Amino acid sequence: MYDKYFFSSIFVDKMTGTCSYRLHYILLTVLLATLFMAEMVFGSISIPLHQLYHALFHPQEGGLASKILWSLRLPRACTALLSGAALSVCGVQMQTLFRNPLADPYVLGISSGAGLGVAFFVMGFSAGVFSGVLGDTVFEGDRGETGYSPP
Repeated sequence: MYDKYFFSSIFVDKMTGTCSYRLHYILLTVLLATLFMAEMVFGSISIPLHQLYHALFHPQEGGLASKILWSLRLPRACTALLSGAALSVCGVQMQTLFRNPLADPYVLGISSGAGLGVAFFVMGFSAGVFSGVLGDTVFEGDRGETGYSPP
């Protein structure tokens, strides 16, 4: 049916004799699908493949597997997939913008700036919460306006 060089003609570049990127894309796609399914199957409660199929295509019939799949595992796996894709696109855009293949957030100082912003937010948020609690305690005390009444 196929000659013995059929697969090598698909995956090997005839000019250089090296493996083409098609094989890499196919293997990475298969690996992605396998790991995505493993995320659906494995967890603290293991879901067999037949129950996974039933929960995916008949979610209205309920069951524990359907609830676990639709409320926990599928959103988590899709979020991981989309955030990984977004981070890779951001990295490519950063390297393209700066015309530097070694550009990353640490070299450019973006991570340090993000850490500083988080520190300011945490300090400001904790100071705001603390001043709100302190203000309620000191200024309104036992008047009962905050819903707190002393014993």
